Amino acid sequence: MSNTLLVFLHGIGDNIMLTGVLREYCRLHPEERIDLVVLNPACREIWENNPLVKNILLYPAHQPQFWNPFKYYFLHQWKARKIVRAFNRESTYQKILFPTIQTFPELAHYITRTGCFKYYRLCKEMGIDSKPYPYELYLLPSASAAELLSKLSSEKLAILHPFSTDRYRQMNAVEVKKNLNILQDRGYRTLIVGSAKEQHQVHSSWNTDTAFGLSLGNLIEILKHSKVFCGADSMVGHLAAFANVPKIIIHSNAWEPQNYRPLSERGKVLLLPLRKTPKSERAEAFRRLLETG
Repeated sequence: MSNTLLVFLHGIGDNIMLTGVLREYCRLHPEERIDLVVLNPACREIWENNPLVKNILLYPAHQPQFWNPFKYYFLHQWKARKIVRAFNRESTYQKILFPTIQTFPELAHYITRTGCFKYYRLCKEMGIDSKPYPYELYLLPSASAAELLSKLSSEKLAILHPFSTDRYRQMNAVEVKKNLNILQDRGYRTLIVGSAKEQHQVHSSWNTDTAFGLSLGNLIEILKHSKVFCGADSMVGHLAAFANVPKIIIHSNAWEPQNYRPLSERGKVLLLPLRKTPKSERAEAFRRLLETG
């Protein structure tokens, strides 16, 4: 067996995307044992119980600014490579993989709508066929997930995650209220989920159940029992896809949202393209998507 260090300094959603890619890589390279370097504990949580990864290491510095190619190429990549060399000071690893999927090609793709989307560039950098691979997650729920589900006992549960660090993706309070009303008028029990830091963004006009700070395993378990997911283009949308929520409605600010849609084996992923839908028409667009068979 040989040892390989995979350095993946990207966000939670990108780590979810990597799980399927890594499964294919390991199928092609069964002789390699993988150690993984990730940015933070939240990214590490994605890899809990994953048999493909032997050790999960935390990166001891801030994320390199991939989205600023000049800073990355002339400054941050050298610091990152110095840290990676330190991980391999004793020549533990025979191979080091360092995918940098959010540099200039990603910006060019996003602005010009041309070139290769980062998912396919990730496959290329990992040396596998460029095609979508289903996510590979092994996160386990705790007893608190069953307790929450018992309180929400309903045949029609709809989960919303309207928050985003990108203000262009985030749904405003009025949009959320309209979507909640549409769902509730159709007999859905609604639940807004988010991180503990997002709890303060709940608006007083939202008449709904909420759950913040759930572990990712518990969140997946709740999503598995829901009929609808509505949210911004974010990590929770990827988890909803993995959980095979029957109908997943993604509010996407991407130029080509079809390239960014989460991968679901059995769920139906529908897109509400924000760039093409005026704010005054988004509630009606959501209603139409909800009624799509």
